[in-house]
Amino acid sequence: MKSSKKIKRFQEFLMNSWPASDYYFLNGWILRFNDGVTSRSNMFEEAIELADVKITEFPDKKEFFIDKTKSLKKLDRTEEGLQLIDGLLLQNPEDFGLLNYKAYWLAHFKKKEEAIEAIQKAIDLDPTDGNYYDSYGEILMGFEEYEEAIDKFKKAIELDPHGWYTYQTYTKMGESYKMLGDYDAAEENLKMGKLSTNSCFCEFDTKKKWADFSQKLIDEIKELKKE
Repeated sequence: MKSSKKIKRFQEFLMNSWPASDYYFLNGWILRFNDGVTSRSNMFEEAIELADVKITEFPDKKEFFIDKTKSLKKLDRTEEGLQLIDGLLLQNPEDFGLLNYKAYWLAHFKKKEEAIEAIQKAIDLDPTDGNYYDSYGEILMGFEEYEEAIDKFKKAIELDPHGWYTYQTYTKMGESYKMLGDYDAAEENLKMGKLSTNSCFCEFDTKKKWADFSQKLIDEIKELKKE
């Protein structure tokens, strides 16, 4: 937990040292993720106000709209967030990644049919992008449809065996097999997921988080096999 004084000093440093657009982006990140400084709802409300300033000053920067939707999601303001995302899709009809983002958003709020419709549309528009199949599988996992999720994960890896996301795909597929009681397949995929973190183009903390999570599931499976 960071004190309000430390956060204020960091915000002042950003304001004086970073371009305006980067300062707004990082300041919004601070507000969303520094729990304990003030109440969570107030943090997200303040982050939304900051996002509105960013959007006014930099209306062509999509990431500031996305920044606002993240805070809206934390406050369960579903319809406002969806309206923003749909507005972005109207302005950026070729950005299929926004459909992917919308699908995750809808799944978070348990809108299964709408989430699947969104991710399927992304796949239809760009059937060669394995990341969309990975997202589809993760969405199905959230609704405990593990067999169908595994099929999507396999397709994701088939399309791009060395994609940036495959370390996550293997791990999620391993977790799905674990939930189905197929411990051998689960362990095999979890080991692949852990191994793949070594070659992923991601930050150290991200690598460690996924590697540790894979190992945790592997350890659980070893215990389950003893029973």
